[in-house]
Amino acid sequence: MVRVPDDETIEHVARTCAQHGLEYMTELAPGQPPDLAQLEQALDPARQFTEQPAHRALEPGRNAPCPCGSGSGSKYKKCCVGKAPAPGC
Repeated sequence: MVRVPDDETIEHVARTCAQHGLEYMTELAPGQPPDLAQLEQALDPARQFTEQPAHRALEPGRNAPCPCGSGSGSKYKKCCVGKAPAPGC
């Protein structure tokens, strides 16, 4: 719902939505400031999704099995901790 104060703004919203292929609903509210938040969000797809923090791989716990794939079945602390990380560690 887009709230607008006058007919001129309704026409502007209609033209903008038509240019971008958007459907819209307007509410005429004389004397009130326009509320174009939903229209602005629809026109800016990047704002539709919240930014997610980058996923960071977790280092295995010291007592977890080592993920290096050496096949020894050793704990991480006995296999790869303190060494240059092997693939998978």
